[in-house]
Amino acid sequence: MRFYIKKYKSYIQEFTSYGVSQFLVMLLPVIILPILTSSISQDDFADYSIYKSLLVIATPLIGMGFSTYLLKYYYIDLKDSFMQFFTVVISFSLIVSLLLLIVLYLFNNIILSMLKFDDFFIILFVIINTFLLSFYTLILTFCRAKGDKTSFLKLNVIVFIFSITPILIFNYYELLTLKTILLINTFSFFIAVNYGLFKFFNYKTISFNKILLLKVLRFSLPLILYSILAQVYIQSDKFIINSYLTKTDLAVYYAGFQVCFGLAAFGSIIDLTWSPYVFKIMANETKIPYHLFKSFFLISILALLISVIYFFLMPFFQWILLPEKYFMQWELYLWFIIGLFCKILYTLINPLISVFNKNSYFVYITLITGVVSISLNLYLIKYGLIFAAIVFCISWFIQLTLLIISVSYANKNLSTL
Repeated sequence: MRFYIKKYKSYIQEFTSYGVSQFLVMLLPVIILPILTSSISQDDFADYSIYKSLLVIATPLIGMGFSTYLLKYYYIDLKDSFMQFFTVVISFSLIVSLLLLIVLYLFNNIILSMLKFDDFFIILFVIINTFLLSFYTLILTFCRAKGDKTSFLKLNVIVFIFSITPILIFNYYELLTLKTILLINTFSFFIAVNYGLFKFFNYKTISFNKILLLKVLRFSLPLILYSILAQVYIQSDKFIINSYLTKTDLAVYYAGFQVCFGLAAFGSIIDLTWSPYVFKIMANETKIPYHLFKSFFLISILALLISVIYFFLMPFFQWILLPEKYFMQWELYLWFIIGLFCKILYTLINPLISVFNKNSYFVYITLITGVVSISLNLYLIKYGLIFAAIVFCISWFIQLTLLIISVSYANKNLSTL
């Protein structure tokens, strides 16, 4: 089989330029992991893991899948109206954030009891940082769409520097607490967002286009439902561990998952660079072209090799990154890595659903997987953390299988879509 490198040149360039800079941000959880596990209590680290899970779940509610819309339609009709797009989606996200914060505050006693939090401040930072993260992600997406690699790199460097530097300083003076960590997250995203505003926004052209907002929401609604369902079930293992086991168990489980940073980072970089490439290729296609299949095959082989190598390096990573009290059974890492490999394959395939305008398929896929995942976790968690890792792997395998079936069906019936 002959592979024509020129056909993959654009993707390789995007992977190296955008992926390398994004890797800086991906490194952050790894760099701070040994600091957090040695500087704050296991209870606080467990609460931090719940904070990160809530941040992920809140993102589709506040971010609304706007980045996906921008990626798809920037090449079609947003180049000359991106200021209108930014204005309507950021305004809408801000309103949703404020309403969500009010609702959560009204029911704060129930929520704090369910999550085993002692204070509402974690919930407050979840909403604030989700809004800032969504804004930051939208600016990054804009840089990717317009091919501004320099600004993309600067934004990631800003987040990296203004995150790691304060953490190192606070840790040095033994002032690092859960509250300061969340404040540092807010500070770093705030600086990056303001740089983006200064760099790209022309306030003289701001206008609120209701028709554009309705169009964006129609596109995004299935993505919102899918993303919420997906993140609820993906993060459900942590909430179930928090409810049925101890905070120490949750801290160990979350720390162990963080040790798998290499595969998670590789998957995130694929997610960052692959979707724009697919949207560009499919913009003028009526069927999935053969060279896209070949690209998928090559990246899948690379992901498999990285997964195998990474598993054999796990003893070293655990030893260097974690205190002994956070060490886990090796079987857990095996299930984590298999699950993350399935997740990478899922990331490679899922842009095609949006290309075919079948975003509603995501809802069905995630609903089925979520029911299976949560049910298994609720039943098996009493037998220990290893079963949470096994369910994590099974869930991603089921979701990947359902996605492949959906894309195959949509591709065969594209002429009728």
